[in-house]
Amino acid sequence: MNACPNYRLLPWLFLRAPFYSYAAYDLGRMPEVLARAEFRNAVFLASPVFYGLLERKGFDWDRLSEKERHTLRKYYNRMAFRPTPFGSFSTFTLVEWGEGDRVKLAADSGVRLHLQPDEGLRQGGTGTAAIAAAGELLRVNPMLYRLGGHYRYIRSVYGPSGKCCFFLDSVEADPFYNNIFRWFANAPVAAEKVVCWMMRQSGCTELEAADHLSFLIREQLLYASGRGSVTGGQFIAMGPPGFWERAALANLPDPYSLPALSAELSGSLSSDSGFFYAAAERPLISGGPPEIDRADLERAVRLLQRLASPGIPDALRQFKEAFRARFDRQKVPLLLAVDPDAGIAYENMAGTAGRGDTLQGVRFPHVRQRGAALPWTGLHRLLLDHWKNGGRDAYAPVELTEEGLEAAGLQPATDIGFANTVAILFRQCAEGILLEQSGGPAGAALTGRFSVFSEASASLCREIAALECAANPDVLFADIALFSDKHVDNINRRKHIYPYEIPLNVFSASAGEAQLPPGDLLISLLGDELVLESARLGKRVVPRLASAYNYKNNELGLFRLLCDVQYQGLNAGLSLDPERVFPGMAFYPRICFGRVILSAAKWRFKAADLLPLFDGKEQAVDRFRKKHHLPRWVSTGSYDQQLVFDLSDRRDAAFFLDCAAGLKEMTLLEYLSPVKEVTAGHRPLAAQYIGFLYHERSVYKPLEAWRPKTERAVKRVFPPGSDWLYLKLYCTPLTADRILGEVIGPLLEKSADLIICWFFIRYTDPGYHLRLRFKVKKRDGGKMLADLCDALAKTGHDRLVHALQADTYNRELERYGARLIERVEQVFWRGSELVLKSLLSAGRGNGPSEFDIAFATALDMVFIMAGREWAAGFAGEVSDRFLAEYKADKALRISLDGKYRQLQAGLHEVLGARRADEDLMGALRQIAGAAARNADGRRQLTADLVHMQLNRTFSTEGRKQELVVWYCLSKYLRSLKARQRD
Repeated sequence: MNACPNYRLLPWLFLRAPFYSYAAYDLGRMPEVLARAEFRNAVFLASPVFYGLLERKGFDWDRLSEKERHTLRKYYNRMAFRPTPFGSFSTFTLVEWGEGDRVKLAADSGVRLHLQPDEGLRQGGTGTAAIAAAGELLRVNPMLYRLGGHYRYIRSVYGPSGKCCFFLDSVEADPFYNNIFRWFANAPVAAEKVVCWMMRQSGCTELEAADHLSFLIREQLLYASGRGSVTGGQFIAMGPPGFWERAALANLPDPYSLPALSAELSGSLSSDSGFFYAAAERPLISGGPPEIDRADLERAVRLLQRLASPGIPDALRQFKEAFRARFDRQKVPLLLAVDPDAGIAYENMAGTAGRGDTLQGVRFPHVRQRGAALPWTGLHRLLLDHWKNGGRDAYAPVELTEEGLEAAGLQPATDIGFANTVAILFRQCAEGILLEQSGGPAGAALTGRFSVFSEASASLCREIAALECAANPDVLFADIALFSDKHVDNINRRKHIYPYEIPLNVFSASAGEAQLPPGDLLISLLGDELVLESARLGKRVVPRLASAYNYKNNELGLFRLLCDVQYQGLNAGLSLDPERVFPGMAFYPRICFGRVILSAAKWRFKAADLLPLFDGKEQAVDRFRKKHHLPRWVSTGSYDQQLVFDLSDRRDAAFFLDCAAGLKEMTLLEYLSPVKEVTAGHRPLAAQYIGFLYHERSVYKPLEAWRPKTERAVKRVFPPGSDWLYLKLYCTPLTADRILGEVIGPLLEKSADLIICWFFIRYTDPGYHLRLRFKVKKRDGGKMLADLCDALAKTGHDRLVHALQADTYNRELERYGARLIERVEQVFWRGSELVLKSLLSAGRGNGPSEFDIAFATALDMVFIMAGREWAAGFAGEVSDRFLAEYKADKALRISLDGKYRQLQAGLHEVLGARRADEDLMGALRQIAGAAARNADGRRQLTADLVHMQLNRTFSTEGRKQELVVWYCLSKYLRSLKARQRD
């Protein structure tokens, strides 16, 4: 195994700070704060409606209701403590690591306010027009694809709340649509040219052609360039001439009033959410955080790497399992793969029921929801040993050490993927360095939205993305572009960060060669990874979302799939939250590693816990603090909802009570005091930094690493009427076994002169069925099919068969390679014959059980393919993969051990009495001699061949039964190896 990659912090930092100084924060000065221009501008950007209410009351504090005052207190609090940029409540600055000199930022008069049109305003303008303007270009909807005799496509429509809703529609694939979509395939076309083409094709008038073109745009079969995109950084300059040029000169205090600017637009435009999307930039004068902080953070990150565990989004794991069952190793167009009829609707899959005696008593764990606690690990031991040590103060910080990690058995991670770039959020505090957040699949996600405000920010994001590309030169990184929500898409807006783009419901501004629309993408299962590739460029594609947008709120399954694929194979959470390890506790102590605070102290209160705060007594907050060991400063909420309270201050305590009133639960964090290392005009700010971790090791395998080297071309596709007859026979598992024994067996004897070889497999998607493949002489498939139908009728099984379908046999060349495919088919043939014999023996009541046959056959196959010397290690690897797939907990492992003990005596008896099937073993020896010398390829081939044989052997619950076989096989081979050593 390779050593864990060594992260280093890049020289660049992104500083975020509240506009006001925390040192001057005083709720007693609210009338004075309300009179300030910069505060009024910030409130206007946050809520034009609320600003209008204040304006009608003359911004007179005494005329405001208590509810209105409470809202203003929250705004003021955020403007003094919350670093997360939102409108002009906080600012951003680009800095670099330095010698530890105080970071000096420009005074308030130097703050630059970047103004752009609000996304709701843009969507209310020409971007949604159904009529193409003169000179506009048109493209085909990127989510359009052909399925049978129709074109299907996904439309997006804004609902009443501003959120995008998505609908799957279709049109018939007639000559008109065939021609126009073929014309648009490679480049956009001017609207005028399309009108002229329609007139020539149909003889219609110009008005009729323009009307039909409007229909195509309105139905979203075509997109007009005025539709725009969330990427590219361009926007349509709506409003009076020169307006946005004047708006670009605005600073946060004076000379410009944002309400006055807004009034210039209100005469010609309307918006329910305001006209502006804004961010404030405070220029750097000098300074940078010290290198010692940089070194301490890098050491802390190395510790977090040791605590890391791999994870995959639940929806992606389920989709991968369904894809394996539906398509196996086929390479499928992405849009077909997620089609609800032809493929698998993402995050909308149902399980398959089954039965099997082997599984009785084996306790599979319930699927955990995302965010659930991990199984008991070394991390649990580590925290428990430090936290619950009887000799320590329960509320004191927990100090982690290298020695403690060693004692808990936490070794450096070697088999977990770590993203090439990762963003970390940290603050300098009096108590040390607070690491507030770290992780994600890519480092540019948190800063991507600032790229539209500042060219320096855009360059920073591109530099980070370029490092990721350089570490994986044979992979195409592509930003996902999608309109999601009129309001949320403000933070989704960004310039082009990555070299490529996957446009969904947008009109991409990227150059044509940089666009990778969904129709160009193929998806396949390579090894244990779902891999996307560009059909046009023949390279692997890795999606990226260079935005902090929470994509789980989106309804488009295709988009969620692309976003989830970002996390595949990565440990994307380099952070330590003790609540995830030990959920449900009322208190979690601060956790430190040297000077770095990995997790601030946390208290969780239920409604009943909060009741003493409201007993009407003056000292209620003080008593509450003392009872729960709360510090003076606490915070609640996170990101743009964060509020900070000084519980020792009378006004702040009252504000805290107002915020806590009526809550069913409340989480408080200790608020660690900022150091006075970041100042603006000599006023200290509660600043937060975003740093960027980087390692240069390649993370993503290129397609070439999976492609088998073929020595000769072989035929892949065999339609009905060719050399292979491929039938799908839908029935119950019990009927399937009876048909194999009572129909297929006799038919094979009768038709021996027609059949060269044959094999079958069992499938459960879209319903339980047998897949039968017969290689016939002289293309006698028609006669073979007629004989089968006749045999089904004569035995009465035709009434038990739900459907019988002929299909095209596509050889799995991606899985087995052209060089081996014919030998693999020989193995399948001999394996099918073996199962057929066992079914006939079972019918006579004198045969071994399914499990005995499966175990003995798998053992023989592993010995031949992997070799006796390596068999135990190989079986252990496969068993571990199955255990990981089923998220094996303690109960499952104990029940599997019990199952092995139960079966052990019988296995020895079966292995002692049985004789290996020489036909199957002979076919395996031939393929073993010709198989790849590459160890990984040979192991995968062995696992695949055993999997297919076990699929044939077990009538139901094949995947779970395969786990039991591999687990028992691993235990048996380890014990055999130990006995041989003795």
